[in-house]
Amino acid sequence: MTTRPALSSRDRLQAALDHREGDRIPFDLGATKMTGIGFAGYRRWLAAAGLTPLDPAPAVLDRIQQLAALPEPVLRHLGVDARGAFPRGGPVEERPQETDAFFDEWRIGWRRPEKDGLYYDVDRSPLPGDPDASEVDGYAMPDGGAAFRFAPLDARLSELVAMESGVVLNGFTSGAMEMVTRIRGYEDAMMDLALEPDRVGALLDGIVEAKAAFWEQALRIAGGRAQVAVEVDDLGTQQGLLFSRERYRAVLMPRHRRLFDFIHRASPGIRIFLHSCGAVREVIPDLIEAGVDILNPVQTSAAGMDPAGLKRDFGRDLVFWGGGVDTQRVLPFGTPAEVREDVKRRLDVLGPGGGFVFASIHNVQSDVPPANLEALFGTLRDSGAFG
Repeated sequence: MTTRPALSSRDRLQAALDHREGDRIPFDLGATKMTGIGFAGYRRWLAAAGLTPLDPAPAVLDRIQQLAALPEPVLRHLGVDARGAFPRGGPVEERPQETDAFFDEWRIGWRRPEKDGLYYDVDRSPLPGDPDASEVDGYAMPDGGAAFRFAPLDARLSELVAMESGVVLNGFTSGAMEMVTRIRGYEDAMMDLALEPDRVGALLDGIVEAKAAFWEQALRIAGGRAQVAVEVDDLGTQQGLLFSRERYRAVLMPRHRRLFDFIHRASPGIRIFLHSCGAVREVIPDLIEAGVDILNPVQTSAAGMDPAGLKRDFGRDLVFWGGGVDTQRVLPFGTPAEVREDVKRRLDVLGPGGGFVFASIHNVQSDVPPANLEALFGTLRDSGAFG
């Protein structure tokens, strides 16, 4: 195998984004809130691996998903290339009469169903039922451009550039359609898509406007230092799309295109990362047309998401960020040997030609045994460039 000159993490990530092979495949763990690791499982792994001194007081990055915030000593130990820059979160209102519950800045209610549970779930939507047009128009969208969101960004971006890390700039809220399901409630939102698409459209437009206000300020502050802009919108289930391709093209795609065009114009050369779980192969051509450059999490266990077929059909246009290990069966329930073999297969299929950033399929869950995490990390460490 030809030895390639060693690259910085920033250059290694850029090679993958440019569909070139670098010295090795870049690795992400924790640069986004969809490529992280559950807090409880992370603490168990630290203890089992004898690495607690690298992070003696673990912190939570994301309250709702209970993700760990990974410090630099851990990231360097693992050889992680990508680093996330995150805006400051919006204000929350605790619900003191309830256990572990709060309202976020969208007035969406969240509750953790059990003490020390792994997630919070939406339990109250601010605009349920059958609101009239005035109620929809009067719904108060948060200000995506509010100054408090950006206080940490400039210093964080300067730090990451000085470290020669791959730089990933995260958005301030979830996907536009996902936010509609939270604001209206899932059932009401899906009914609206079928029966009241104008109501969905009005909410989507407000959310996209808030997102554009965020990205305008964030990308101005970034000044070209960020390589990746992270957006999300889950479109798939295990077996197919959440709604038809025709409905996507009619209702959501024009808003995606508007937002992604805005980001590309504001920061030429930045790559748009879209997180969309499930069986989304049918709409991948539409996502590319709308301006998506990177697909995550590459849920290869879903229908139609065979990694070899995805690489063959879309590898010239999309970077695959994820798909590195089967997180539904192999990582939590397989043996360490099965984890190693699965990781090797993914590297062999998705790595050649560049256009691949290794990450798990969505966040590593807290039920993953430490031995399986060690098998994953060890296989990456031992794999070399593309061998």
